[in-house]
Amino acid sequence: TLTIRLDGTATPHGGSPAAVTGLELVPAFLDGGRAAYTLVPVRQGDVLVAEDFDFSWGTFSGTATPVLRHGVELTEGLPTTIDIDIGPTNQVVFVSFLAGFSDVLREFGLRAVETEIRARILDKFRRVYAGINVDVRSERPEDYYVGGYAVVEIGGPDPNGRGLFGYDNTPGKDVGNLRLHDHVGGANAEVQEDGYAGYGGVFVRSFLCWSADRPADLVCPDGMADAEFDRVFAPPRAREVVAGEYPGGADAARTAQIEAAVWALGNLVGDTAAHEFGHSLGMANPWGPAGSVHHEPPADGCLMDSGAYRPFGERAELPGFAPGTWCGEERAYLETILPVGP
Repeated sequence: TLTIRLDGTATPHGGSPAAVTGLELVPAFLDGGRAAYTLVPVRQGDVLVAEDFDFSWGTFSGTATPVLRHGVELTEGLPTTIDIDIGPTNQVVFVSFLAGFSDVLREFGLRAVETEIRARILDKFRRVYAGINVDVRSERPEDYYVGGYAVVEIGGPDPNGRGLFGYDNTPGKDVGNLRLHDHVGGANAEVQEDGYAGYGGVFVRSFLCWSADRPADLVCPDGMADAEFDRVFAPPRAREVVAGEYPGGADAARTAQIEAAVWALGNLVGDTAAHEFGHSLGMANPWGPAGSVHHEPPADGCLMDSGAYRPFGERAELPGFAPGTWCGEERAYLETILPVGP
């Protein structure tokens, strides 16, 4: 068995140094010259800390000594001077596009520009969390263990049959972001045991509720139709975009129509994904009651307002509308739980 013994000094960010003696790490064997070790976060009170160092952010300076054990025999290698930087908690998010997402783009007439729409969704998600230690990815992470990253699913129809734009089905308000592995999507058995039924994720087909020409089978709240939605999406819905039309199409007016639709739909989905993920981080009203999950009272431009208070133009970032942003104590809270290191 190979272990690595650390001896030296560990210093939490903003704190005092403490001696470390004989801390043994058990790395995973990679090949004849390499081994890897994963720092696992554990809950300590109301915060997450690195299990081996009892702080979430700091440094270690000292020596690392390989120790090989075989039965009762023990052989120590030469100690090597080492400096380790343990950064603040980094919340990785895998945005998973389901088959239903690709299918529903046909109802928008935009299946041929799925690549561009996906890029716009990811860009919007990242812009919302700019300056916060959130790492949004389009591929499942291979450099993090399964319990070390969250998932947000982007699908087509609302499987709950309620015309929801999105739903965070994670188990309860996670103030402090103590669960790095939340899964906003699918059916969560733990949530259902708590008395909450429902599938989570982002449901793109429900955005058609804003159209006066919505599908007959789509369940929608009353009074949702917005003329701006049809102004943007009626052209591609009436005449589906085909390969080669965008971005290098010869018809400038048609190119502009497609560009507007890609921009609006990408922002709609990215905005909704960022909102639902915000719930999984413990918002809104992070220091308020457990049942307070939207910004109160509602205000213009607040990303964490409940859906009825957030107009289409704001979500889509149409001209004349400011994009939704953090309100009240939300930004300060995010910077506290997910600070960006130096």
